[in-house]
Amino acid sequence: MMNTLLITYDLIGKEPASRYTKLQEAIGKLGEGWMCLQSVAVINTTLNHVQVRDTLLKYLDSNDKLLVVTLAKGAAWTTSLDRNCAE
Repeated sequence: MMNTLLITYDLIGKEPASRYTKLQEAIGKLGEGWMCLQSVAVINTTLNHVQVRDTLLKYLDSNDKLLVVTLAKGAAWTTSLDRNCAE
């Protein structure tokens, strides 16, 4: 079964800039996704929200923040998003 998950994160610990890239690459490997907002991703994956959280924990410091939510049908956004993001 495919799950659509919202992943949002704030990296606060040491060297956040380089860790953002590593975390984003790890998220991209979890499934097909949409990452058009800084620190926010929506992915389709066979993993559930707990499995995704547990997979991404190794990229976080103890004071970083991560939220993984299973989404239901429906979404809304502003027109200022890039055309590739809206498809």
